Amino acid sequence: MTAFPPRQKLAHVAACLVRRLPDRFATLLAAEPFADGREAVGRLADPAALAAGAAAMAPEEAAWMADLLLERWGRIDAVELEPAAAILGPDEIWVADEARTVTLGLALLGLEDDWEADWSGDAKLSEEGRQAALSIIPLAAGGRPIFRARVRVIGRADGKRAVVTASHDVQVRRPIVTLSADRLTLTLRDQADAPGQAVPMSIDGADHLTDGEGTIVLTFPSPSEATILVDGQSATVTRSQPEGGR
Repeated sequence: MTAFPPRQKLAHVAACLVRRLPDRFATLLAAEPFADGREAVGRLADPAALAAGAAAMAPEEAAWMADLLLERWGRIDAVELEPAAAILGPDEIWVADEARTVTLGLALLGLEDDWEADWSGDAKLSEEGRQAALSIIPLAAGGRPIFRARVRVIGRADGKRAVVTASHDVQVRRPIVTLSADRLTLTLRDQADAPGQAVPMSIDGADHLTDGEGTIVLTFPSPSEATILVDGQSATVTRSQPEGGR
């Protein structure tokens, strides 16, 4: 089974921990010396705050924090993680003038191999039922920029029936590429004028990656009729006018 995504694993470990601690250590948590810990448990009990905190971490940091929580939890009590599911897929996708299909997978914690998945939302079930696909069409003016997949997984954990759910949003971004007047700099932005950071682009077959500002600086000027792809999608390029020019 595919490894569980680090951010989702951290959120799940923390959520299980704060559900167990108040029951197991109510007397300690009520004591004044543990006031800070009690407040921390209260903050983590908010699912939205927990998900936002995990999402703000780099995957490596989230993986380290999840392992640290498990290690410290194990020092004071038996670790009890509930079964969980996570949808595997991109957080965003660039769509120009052609529809794209995104394949979604599943990662599971604590479930035995014999399970079934029921997909819903914008996701369409694959033939074997363990993957799904999102068919994303080009954005029309005012079009919906987010596609959502949901899944309900029915299986067994520790010999007992278990049902877990997960959801995943894919942000759709339309590429808008501007080529500087000297043809040395390309800038990628989306329909909301947000920069495309760390996005693969191809210029006449040569591979590049945008920087934090959504730009690529070339050593030599790009050909006027260069074929430019954004994440594999053909992109329309706008030429900047020279200063004082028309």
